[in-house]
This record gives sequence, C-alpha cells and structure tokens, in this order.
Amino acid sequence: MQPSAPGTGTSKMSVRSKMEEQARPHAIYKREFLQRVLSDVPESLLDVGCGEGALLRAAAAAGCSRCTGIEPDESMVLAGRAQGLDLRQGRAEALPFPNGSYDVVVFDYVAHHLEFLEQALYQAARVARRAVFVLDTWYDVSHPSQQVAMDFDGWLKVIDRRRGLVHNPCVQAVRLAAPFVALGGFRIDYSHRLLLQGIDISKVERVGREQLALIGGCAVLERALLTLLDRARLDRFTDDGALMFCASRR
Repeated sequence: MQPSAPGTGTSKMSVRSKMEEQARPHAIYKREFLQRVLSDVPESLLDVGCGEGALLRAAAAAGCSRCTGIEPDESMVLAGRAQGLDLRQGRAEALPFPNGSYDVVVFDYVAHHLEFLEQALYQAARVARRAVFVLDTWYDVSHPSQQVAMDFDGWLKVIDRRRGLVHNPCVQAVRLAAPFVALGGFRIDYSHRLLLQGIDISKVERVGREQLALIGGCAVLERALLTLLDRARLDRFTDDGALMFCASRR
C-alpha cells in the first residue's frame, strides 16, 4: 500500500480526524480496504472467514469474476449460498484449495479470531497467486483515549474467551509479516489508519454490563470495568483504527 494523501491513509502512521457525532468508522476502513484489494484488478478472490459474504458481493459487483468464501459457521455458509454466493465451510488453517487457486486471498477483520494465525497465513500464501491482504483492528496508544479503548477491547476478549470463543489480542504487522518473510519472495506493505472519533462513556458502560451478564457476572471483571470507565472519563474513549496489510509476490 503506497502512502496516500492526508485524510485518506498514510503508510505506517495514523491520520487523526475528529468525527464526534458520525457513525463508527469501520465501514470507511472496509471500503478503503476493498478499494485497495480491487486496485490489483484480481480476476479471482478468496475471502477467508467470509461470514455471509458481504465482501464477496462487493467484489463481484466491482467486476471480480470468481469470488469464493470460506467460513467455519455452517449457518452463515447456508445464508450466503441462499444469496447465490460460492461459500464453502472450512477453516483458515486448512484451506481446501490447490496451490495458486486464486489471484488474491483476503482476511477482513478475521486475523484476531484465528486459533492458529501463522498456519492460516501460510495456507493463504500457498493458495494466493499474487497477494494476501489483511484488514484488522489497531490502536494508536500514543493517545490516552486509544490506550483506554485497547484495554477495554482486551477486557471484552477475556469474557469472550470465557464463553469459549477465539478472540485474541490485536495482531501486529510484524506478526503478519513473519510467515511471508520466512517463505521469501514477498513484498510486505502495510499502513495504519485512524479516524479519531469519541464514543460516549455511557455506551461503553452499557456494552460492558451486557457482556458481564453473558457470563453471569464476575466481581474481578466488574472492578476492572469500573477502573476502565474512570480512566475513560479522564482520558476519553475513542474508536479503534485499522491495520491494512499486503504481502504480494515479487
């Protein structure tokens, strides 16, 4: 990903824009990510952890002729197929496709949900003829409000893991790059993107209380939540940014 103009994303740094009352910025990050993927004009695309196939629909509408998704959740696979999409049930760590089956392989907010990330990236490198793209959550902890948000994200993930879900800490670019560096023959390019947007503390507290209720409450986690809310009142709480990563074959 090449450096772009201020306000649209830059390489290895954050862009900070105040968007107090607007919708959360994830849709913007997703749109920019898809534009970057499509700028390589792929004829075939594999979306790993595709859900019901939203990215596949967008890629197909933009002219990508063969769009396939793989997803472990059977209900989502069936829902996507009902919409006419090519969805397969399976895991990122064992992609059921031959070497070089697709021009590009993408992970759209999936990397931090993978049980064995490195294995999944090796599989993606095997299947991708041209490039592997990753979009995932990132926080600029030079901002106190971002540090609070990242710590709250970690708190939420503790609850998810207690519920049996795979929800790991945010993935760093160096970890994403490691398998491709080990393989050799790849060019690594990444950028960090941040629209610095405040979130009302009452909304943070509501989400926290709802999550605590899912596990029947926990005194230790409730005290940790109260501490996080106090920090948010002091330093504010801002929405997460995004890491956009590409490993392309030389």
